[in-house]
Amino acid sequence: MTDSVLHIQSTGQGQDLLLLHGWAMHSGFFDSVTALLSRHFRVHQVDIPGHGLSRDYPEGYLVEDLASEIRSALAPRISGKAIYLGWSLGGVIASLMAAHEGRAVAGLILVASNPCFVQKVDWPHGIAERVLQEFANNLLTEYEKTLLRFLSLQMRGADNERELLRQLRNQIRSVKPPQRNVLTGGLEILRQCDHRMLLKQLKLPVLLLGGQKDTLVPVAALQSTAAPSTNISVSIWKTAGHAPFLSDPQQFANEIKIFAERMNV
Repeated sequence: MTDSVLHIQSTGQGQDLLLLHGWAMHSGFFDSVTALLSRHFRVHQVDIPGHGLSRDYPEGYLVEDLASEIRSALAPRISGKAIYLGWSLGGVIASLMAAHEGRAVAGLILVASNPCFVQKVDWPHGIAERVLQEFANNLLTEYEKTLLRFLSLQMRGADNERELLRQLRNQIRSVKPPQRNVLTGGLEILRQCDHRMLLKQLKLPVLLLGGQKDTLVPVAALQSTAAPSTNISVSIWKTAGHAPFLSDPQQFANEIKIFAERMNV
C-alpha cells in the first residue's frame, strides 16, 4: 500500500463496471468507449498506480499491492456486484482482484490479456522474454515513439486508421509518461504472471476478448485458457489487434452489454 492518491473517473448509471488499462498506458485510452458504455453502466476508469494521473508511486511495484490499492479506492464508489474489465496488464490485476473478492464480483472481462504473457515449456502461446524486454527498453528511451508505433501496428488496416492514430497521439501526450520504476515494475509483473490455474478456478462468468491481428497476445492463448471451462467464453475479432475497443468502440460496447445481460439473467 502507498500514500498515493488514485485517480478514478466515474460516469453513467447502472451496474458498476471497472476499467483497468494496459502497461504504460492510462485510463484516457478508454474515453471513446466509455461514452457508449456509460449509457448502460456506472463506469469507473482507473489510472493504475504509477500511470496517468496516478503517476506518483514509490519504489517497489507488486501486483498484489496494486490490486489492494485499487480495491480500497473503489470500495466507496461501488454498490452491489461489479463487472471487472482489464486490458492487457489491467487483465492481470483484474483477475487477481476477482479471485480475492469472489462473491463481490459479477463477472470478469479480459481484453487482449494473456494469463501467461511469456513463453514456457508447457505454454507456447506467450511471447519470447527478449521481445518483452526490448519493448520495455524502448519505452524507457523513447516512450511516445515506442507506444505510438506499437499501437499503430494494432490499428493497421482499420477504416479510420488516420483518425485513430491522431487520437492515440493526443492520448499519449495528454499526461506525463510513467516513471522508470513503474515501467520496469510493470515489465516484471508481465514476466512473472501465470494465471492459468487462477482463471480455471474462478466460479464466475469470464469473457476473453481478443483480436486476430494482435501481435502480443495470440488467439491460441485465449482458446487454450477457455478449454475446457464452461464459465469462460471467447470472442475473437478478425480485424482487431491489441486494442479492440479503439478499433470499434460501438461493437465493443455492444459486446460488453450482451455479456452483462447474459450474466444477469
